[in-house]
Amino acid sequence: MQLHKIYEENLMLLASMIQGQLESNPPATVVSLVNSKVELFSYRISFLTRCKAPRWEFKNTFFGDSPLHLNKEFLNRVITSHLQTHCCSVVVGSSEEDIDKINTLINTLMLFLSTEERQLCSHVRKDEYFIPNLLLQGMIGDFDKTLTLRSIRPTSVIDVSRMTIFQICAVRQHSKAREIFATYDIESIDKANANKAVPDLIREDNLFKPFKEASSYVCGLVTEVYSVPVQLRVSHIQNFRGFLERKAVLLIRSVERLGDKKANTDTLNSAILKRIKTDILRLGNEADFALILAIAEGISPGIGVSIFGTIQEDLEKRFNDLWGMNI
Repeated sequence: MQLHKIYEENLMLLASMIQGQLESNPPATVVSLVNSKVELFSYRISFLTRCKAPRWEFKNTFFGDSPLHLNKEFLNRVITSHLQTHCCSVVVGSSEEDIDKINTLINTLMLFLSTEERQLCSHVRKDEYFIPNLLLQGMIGDFDKTLTLRSIRPTSVIDVSRMTIFQICAVRQHSKAREIFATYDIESIDKANANKAVPDLIREDNLFKPFKEASSYVCGLVTEVYSVPVQLRVSHIQNFRGFLERKAVLLIRSVERLGDKKANTDTLNSAILKRIKTDILRLGNEADFALILAIAEGISPGIGVSIFGTIQEDLEKRFNDLWGMNI
């Protein structure tokens, strides 16, 4: 994910706000209306530009020797959801008493990121601002999940106090919701629309669903990691990430080779998809498939379009933009 894509998107949003307001207000009034938006944009971009990986050690993860403990079943679901949403998660807690647990979970999830990706992570901060496009960040207090629509990638919202996970997983659904949210953001800056109802599609209870099914791959990993000596656990997790990437490549190659081109349809034949899931990938459950598909989209943007259809040109472009790729 390239920072210039984030800059471009935010500047276009600000420009749309200013342009819309200039049609009915004098420049001085427009400046006062958008000033807070500009300041927030400046803060967020500045934070992303200078962000560095938080200091941490393996012993301060739930796989290390941390005195803190997390329910194994919950940890399985947390890791699964994190990988399904392209390794983008917000970890929240109810009070400052949860800070150590939040930061320890962030450290744990960082094990599944590359060195470069870890530069876009943050422990709980005093400023309490949500920073869009961070891959991992900690928050305290009630968190408005719709704020994650400001991020390019779908996001898992993990609550360590309530032991709940909410996500918007599909890139296609996330992309459409972001467009609606941006329009609402532009319109609501006007005082006349300040109390305008949030569109149904982007209401929290409609958009974000509780996440309950853990990947069988992840369940196996967690069991294995806890069974090997501590000094071997990091390499075991790294090997697991390599295993998932190989599965993702296998999915991509299978879709390319078995795609029913003669049918002249935009979607993959359901029988072929079933064959890929059961005979080729040998998946344990649907959570496995969603996880592998998320990784495959990072390798080959638009692979989900080849499988499920919905091939608008702008949607394919968003897949490419997601990882700063042009193909």
